[in-house]
Amino acid sequence: MFDNGINLVGNLTADPEFKVTSGGVAVVRFRLACSRRIFDRTANEWRDGDPAFFSVTAWRQLAQNVHTSLRKGDRAVVVGRMRQSTYENSNKEKRISWDVEADAVGAELSWSYAQVQRTRRPAADAQEATDTASGFAGDDSRLSGADVGEAPDTDLSYFGPEDVAEDHAEADLPEPAAV
Repeated sequence: MFDNGINLVGNLTADPEFKVTSGGVAVVRFRLACSRRIFDRTANEWRDGDPAFFSVTAWRQLAQNVHTSLRKGDRAVVVGRMRQSTYENSNKEKRISWDVEADAVGAELSWSYAQVQRTRRPAADAQEATDTASGFAGDDSRLSGADVGEAPDTDLSYFGPEDVAEDHAEADLPEPAAV
C-alpha cells in the first residue's frame, strides 16, 4: 500500500482546535494556507501566488504540543500523509475530502524563533531509572548539568496561550551574528 507523503510550509488560518476523544486521546485540527512566492518580472517585485488550503490533524503528544505552541498566523512546517474521506453534503451528493494526518509539525524558523523544551514521557523516565540503576548513565552531556530545567508535565491540556507567552516572554536570546 502506498503512503501518500506530503511536506507543507504555510501559515495557520486560525488557532488550532484542541479536543480530547471519549477514549482520552488528544487530537488537534488546524488549517494551513500554503502559497508560493512568485517574482513578477513586469512589476519587478515578489508577490504571493494563489494559496492552497489544507486541513491538518495531529494526535496524542503531537496534538498537545501543537496546541501549546502554534497560533493563528504562525508559519509552520508539516510532514504527514494525505488521507481521503468521502461524505454526503446537505443535498445528499457524495463528496471527497483530502486531509493531512501529521507525523511532525514545527515552527518555520526563517520567520520566527523557537525555544525548544522537551516533554517527559513515562516510558523514557522508566528507561532512565533502569539505566542509572545498572550503572549506564549515557553520554549525552546536553541532558545533564544544572542548566537543564524540569520538562513540563505531559498533560498540557490545562495550558492556555497566556501560559506559553508568559514562559517565553523573558527569553534571553543572543543577537544574530553578522554575516
